[in-house]
Amino acid sequence: MIRTSAVGLWMLLALACSTQDRVIMVDDKDPEMIAAIAEARAHVNEFVVALKAPQPGDRSFGIKAALRDGQQVEHVWIDDVVYDGSAFSGTLGNDPELVKGHSLGESVRVVPGEISDWMYVRQDRLVGGYSIRLLRRRLTASERTELDEGLDFRVE
Repeated sequence: MIRTSAVGLWMLLALACSTQDRVIMVDDKDPEMIAAIAEARAHVNEFVVALKAPQPGDRSFGIKAALRDGQQVEHVWIDDVVYDGSAFSGTLGNDPELVKGHSLGESVRVVPGEISDWMYVRQDRLVGGYSIRLLRRRLTASERTELDEGLDFRVE
């Protein structure tokens, strides 16, 4: 598990297809992460289109959203995503580490304006994954290699 020192917001890079979960702490005022979240929200309609009509081989559809417990905030990936026209629903892809009262497999519902990221894999390449790309860039070269070797898709 990789942890970087920062205060505030935890970003969870827990990819269901990864060989091990990676937890990376990010300050809640981090301008690059704020921009990544804004970018994900600005392009969420691309995700909805792909989710509603996936191309052959599209897979690993997920969204990331914040869970809150008092002052604690943790962003977690949500798997088995469906969209009903007004909100996404799915199941938590991991056990939150900071926020209490939630667990792996729990059903959750999130409106598009509250997501912090989205992703899917098309032709073995990551689509979306704005926070993943940012956090991956911040890893050391050896950590990045280790992460990439554990993924069943490419981050370009």
